[in-house]
Amino acid sequence: MVNDYEKMNDYRGPAHACPYLGLFNDPDSYWPEVSKENRCHALGMATSVDDNEQRTLCLGGGYPACPRFLASPAGRGMAPIAPRQPANRGILGSPITIVVGGGLALVLLLACTIGLVLYQTSGFGRAASGDTPNSALPAVVETETPLPTDTPEPSATPTVPPSPTLTIAPTRTATVTRVQTPVTNTLAATPARTSTLRPPTQPPTARPATARPTTPYRSPTPYYTPTPYRTSTPRATYTVTPTRTITPTRSPTPIPYGVALTAGQTSQTLQAGQTVNFDASMQNLAQVSDTFSVQIFPAVLGGWTAKLFVNGADQGQGPVTVSVAAQATQPITVKIGAAAGAAAGDAGEVILTATSNSAASATDSITLSVSVVQ
Repeated sequence: MVNDYEKMNDYRGPAHACPYLGLFNDPDSYWPEVSKENRCHALGMATSVDDNEQRTLCLGGGYPACPRFLASPAGRGMAPIAPRQPANRGILGSPITIVVGGGLALVLLLACTIGLVLYQTSGFGRAASGDTPNSALPAVVETETPLPTDTPEPSATPTVPPSPTLTIAPTRTATVTRVQTPVTNTLAATPARTSTLRPPTQPPTARPATARPTTPYRSPTPYYTPTPYRTSTPRATYTVTPTRTITPTRSPTPIPYGVALTAGQTSQTLQAGQTVNFDASMQNLAQVSDTFSVQIFPAVLGGWTAKLFVNGADQGQGPVTVSVAAQATQPITVKIGAAAGAAAGDAGEVILTATSNSAASATDSITLSVSVVQ
């Protein structure tokens, strides 16, 4: 890490500092070492500059090559370049010193405020002015309010003696006497009502007792004779079990896919630079039409050629899809060419394969080989 002493060594004096280096709010002052507070004012606004650019361009004297300086009025020769003195940070300019000083000032202000409050709330201020504590208090005069049942009496105003001691008159207690007034009933007494009994004119005649005739109880005759309920015999329930019909499963008849490759010749001789043809045929052995993937796998020397031809069209090395009807045959031609510089005894071979697209197991292949002679 670069310390402050090494940063100061990068500074070469005010004459080497960029004229557009300044602070954020003061374009005419700057710190003479690499600092985050330095800004570039070349483009008319305060732009941040990284530490490496400050060390090499802004403070190291390399600002004439700075793109921002070249775009400024001074870089284009429209304004003179005047050297400026760097800002003197000193002890008071240090951020730590500013924070510590501000904290001490705040503590001092708080202590002064507390002292002033204590001075005002204590008796030191009044003692200094020569006043006594009780002389500043107002006189208290109490007036007695009579109760509603008492006879109003003139209230006496206590005389406050010229003594600093506060005198408070005692509280008077009023006595209330309750007089009970007897209640007189003004209602007149009403005499009781007397009822006179009137004697009966004729005595009641007693009715002779007559014997009630006794009627024998007759049982009621029913209107109909109920017929007893006939219980029916439940019918037997038969459970019919359905007959399960088994449908036979038809197994599809497998189709025997197959293919067969044959060739009139499987080996030939040729001379250097010569090409030979192998005429082969591919037969579909299935009873249905099928498609086959046909290709060749050559194993020849460098400079040799091996190509596949189907219906006279050059198919390269394949694969090519060929459709063949059931039991039909498709002709195939394979051409092998030796290199012009081939020597006697050089040989090569090509494997021709055909595979059914319907069944991968239906495949066949043949090997075609050539050799170079004088």
